[in-house]
Amino acid sequence: MCVICRGRFPKAGLSRYVDRSRATGGPAQAETAPPHLVHDARMRMDGRGVYVCDNPICREKFKKFAGRGRKR
Repeated sequence: MCVICRGRFPKAGLSRYVDRSRATGGPAQAETAPPHLVHDARMRMDGRGVYVCDNPICREKFKKFAGRGRKR
């Protein structure tokens, strides 16, 4: 599912990004660290992943989305 448009697509039609700020450092650092999303081309990296579809509008909106953390 695309995190921007919430559309459901086959996995091959999505790009995966992983938050590497939470994968490094201790739990205290993970809570305060800003998100650092890295493109996961092979879709095999450890960590929480988010998916974005190939729609150019979603790609543009994702640039703004990437600066926010997860809601709690």
